[in-house]
Amino acid sequence: MFEARLPVQALHGDVSLSNLLDADGRLVWSDFEDTFRGPVHWDVASYATSLSDRGADSRFVAEVLDAYGWADEQALAPFVEAQEVYGEIWRLYDAQRRSS
Repeated sequence: MFEARLPVQALHGDVSLSNLLDADGRLVWSDFEDTFRGPVHWDVASYATSLSDRGADSRFVAEVLDAYGWADEQALAPFVEAQEVYGEIWRLYDAQRRSS
């Protein structure tokens, strides 16, 4: 993933349903402290992982990716794995923070 030769762009960095707000009928992203530049794969994997974490089955996630225009789930796989590691680190940190 870190050696990928993919185009880079500005990324949200933490794309999840909890960072998407309804503002007068428009969807607006919030929570920008994780923004950086990188391949769009990171944000797409973050969104797919967020859907799965909230109980969406793999068929629904595939349909969402297809609607987005994402055809290559294999190219996304290393980014999904990295998102899962990132999520586990965050859960461990959060549990430790709450117990302090």
